[in-house]
Amino acid sequence: MDMRGDTCPHRRRWGQDLIPGLTSGLIEVGSPGAGSILPQPFVRADGFAGRLDDLTGGVVRAIAVEPLTPGDRALLLDALAPLGGVLVVIGGPAGPEGGAVDAVEDEGVLSSWLRATGQRIVVARPDHYVYGTASSAAYAAELLAGLRNRLAGRAGRPAHAHGA
Repeated sequence: MDMRGDTCPHRRRWGQDLIPGLTSGLIEVGSPGAGSILPQPFVRADGFAGRLDDLTGGVVRAIAVEPLTPGDRALLLDALAPLGGVLVVIGGPAGPEGGAVDAVEDEGVLSSWLRATGQRIVVARPDHYVYGTASSAAYAAELLAGLRNRLAGRAGRPAHAHGA
């Protein structure tokens, strides 16, 4: 761990913490990792090999670091649809339902970072900052709804405690 509390050696090794994080604005303040730059792993997915941002582009993303149930996938895909977002599942088997990007992370950069926050799913903004993190698909869907409402100029924050 460094002086900022960063427990992921990969971020320091690859210089991914050179840009300061956000402490307010379009983030879910109080959510672990919110305001950080999304760690950039190298991933492989369906013939692609490269950085996650190059795979998904600059869109809203919900990224899970463990397999999702078909119901959780459907919930997140529905929550992402109005935002034009992408669901990425890292490390799980490809889902037969489709709609999500199933990827394998080469060195565990993102997985290590997210697990250090105590969460399972990260919601990232199109500019690659972390909007918030969640321990469940249901809470990630609430984060996405809150993001959508805030982008539309409506107040809207998740109903329960962070990561619930």
